[in-house]
Amino acid sequence: SGPGSVRHVHAHVQHVGPVLSPRRRSVMEPTSARSCAVCGAAFPSRNALFRHLSEACAPGLRREKVPSQTVLLALGYVGSGFHGSSLLSDADEAQRPTVEGAVLAAARGAWPGVPCVLCAAARTEKGVHALETLFALNAKPVFGPLDLAALEARLAALAPAVVLLAPPVVVPKPYDDLGRAARRLQYAAVLTYRHLLRAGGEAAPRVEEEPEEWGEESATEAWCCALGSGSGGDNGGGGGGGESAGLPAWAWVANLPNGRTEADVEALLLEACGAAALCVRLPRCGGYAAVQLSSAEEAARCVCELDGLAWRRSDLPLVAMGLREALAKLQVHRAVKAALRRICCPPHLATRPRARDFRNCVDPAKLRPGGGCTRPLGRCYSGIQQDVRREGEWRLSHGAVLRLGAKDFAPQQVRRLVGAVAAVVRGDEPPAYLDRLFEGGAPPLPAPPAPAEVLFLERVELGPAWGGWRSLVQVDAARRETHRARLIEEVAAACERGGPVERFCA
Repeated sequence: SGPGSVRHVHAHVQHVGPVLSPRRRSVMEPTSARSCAVCGAAFPSRNALFRHLSEACAPGLRREKVPSQTVLLALGYVGSGFHGSSLLSDADEAQRPTVEGAVLAAARGAWPGVPCVLCAAARTEKGVHALETLFALNAKPVFGPLDLAALEARLAALAPAVVLLAPPVVVPKPYDDLGRAARRLQYAAVLTYRHLLRAGGEAAPRVEEEPEEWGEESATEAWCCALGSGSGGDNGGGGGGGESAGLPAWAWVANLPNGRTEADVEALLLEACGAAALCVRLPRCGGYAAVQLSSAEEAARCVCELDGLAWRRSDLPLVAMGLREALAKLQVHRAVKAALRRICCPPHLATRPRARDFRNCVDPAKLRPGGGCTRPLGRCYSGIQQDVRREGEWRLSHGAVLRLGAKDFAPQQVRRLVGAVAAVVRGDEPPAYLDRLFEGGAPPLPAPPAPAEVLFLERVELGPAWGGWRSLVQVDAARRETHRARLIEEVAAACERGGPVERFCA
């Protein structure tokens, strides 16, 4: 009986004229009018009458619309305990939890009764980690303003499985736009050198099939190999084995600032290590140096003191190791880069990535019968300076990082591409094997996919509307680096446990 009730509304409505059937009303001109019992104004339709009542004579009829709000969440997660990132049904979530399910449960716990929907910028498979990604949480604050502090506390309780990289932020954007905003996803695969070396611990023989324009790394490696063969031997440094005390020893130093000379490197050794270099050799491309010292012990000491040193305000810390170790790693990286180029660009046909059919690099269960999977890859690369280096023998504790980028990836595409590259680098398959993957009618990929435990989503780039999302949410760099270290430990632990990683190596 109060304002807004049905009885109250009908008390304000007066019907003028006889009640006509819809058919008879449609042929009569003008239509039956309706009037307001409060002010007596007549209206041609019920919609117009109710609009008048809600705005003037009976404002209690107006329903206040509660707009939805979009909350951005910058998250990283350890994928080992999740069955992928995509939300499953309630029954499946109880048995196979997902990242989205955990985030939604945290939101519903922080805001009881508030409808919530989640959208992700990227999705990952079961067991794959994420260094950083973005989620948009759509919530309708029907009970008052959203308590972001309560949500932050709930998400913080999920650590270390899910890591909140920045406080939640409300933005004036439709939440579902995020699912279409990705412009580039970058995955990283960490493979220890025993994944990439032959069974005997040696690098696969070099294959001289790459075009010369791809050979900048080849020139560096050729210089190092000539240096090593001309030196009468080199030290083990980080694990290559010792030498007789009377033989010269060599150390290898990278990330030198541009324009440095032999005299600068000699000054570096005196300043940082108190050691005198017998010989310093720099390639024409710069950035690297090989240093001959008086003994293998002296070289090992200099390697320990130079590795990780920030020299003369350089942006990157120095990378130092024994020359033998450097030669083996450079040979592996050269093979990795050549394989990645074959995947991105057909040899001798293109120098820039183009769309190719990756049907043989995708989970067959996810392909339509007779369907393809045509898409371009972006920049794919590796580098000795970006290696993961932990304590221990370098073949077991150091890992090469393969990075693959594209706008999106099909199911298992990253894992199978990494597996194919590893098979070629180890010498299990010839380089031409990568070309056959893209031939029409080729058989399914025989190389096993890389284990999900060694992969993580490293970076998400969004379109222009979301381009500055890191500054928008103010990602905490310290949290991000702490989470990166956690992911590296997870990958290392997976390699030590064996299981899928051990089968992949075999």
